[in-house]
Amino acid sequence: MGIKELPQDKDSLFYDWYREKEEASSAIEDALKQSAMLGLTPMGFVGSKNVPDASEFDFERVFLVRDAAGWCFYGTFMKPKPEVLEYNKEFNSLVLCGLIEQVVNLETWGRVSGISYGELILGMFLAGYKIKRVPRSKVCQFNISEKNIKYLLSCIEIRMKNSLSHRGR
Repeated sequence: MGIKELPQDKDSLFYDWYREKEEASSAIEDALKQSAMLGLTPMGFVGSKNVPDASEFDFERVFLVRDAAGWCFYGTFMKPKPEVLEYNKEFNSLVLCGLIEQVVNLETWGRVSGISYGELILGMFLAGYKIKRVPRSKVCQFNISEKNIKYLLSCIEIRMKNSLSHRGR
């Protein structure tokens, strides 16, 4: 009996996820116990006292968001993140969810086409971003700069061009 091979049609992010699944589960469960995550559900923040139930989140999507945030805001996980002291009010969790969703969709060649608000928030938290909740709302803000947003939009544009050129072959 040999090593089970993964299907060839899966994207490269799937392979990373497959190898790191147990480590990811532990990291997500630990993150959900943090005070900043109290009240988080897959649909965003609801209340502020309940510890989130890890089984409600799609762990692969959370880690895809974490990876996308690292790639698209800084180009690599290896670069040190500059300290951003202000929270971006314009690009809150609702706006960022649609943008990061595009990146994940392109990176996975359409296999993952949706990201929930809670998955985005948890993934951004795991990527090291600070969260500021908007009172009486499911929305939150992150400590990301305008430069980060420009880099994210540039990444989406490049990935879309690459996707279109790849499909044209």
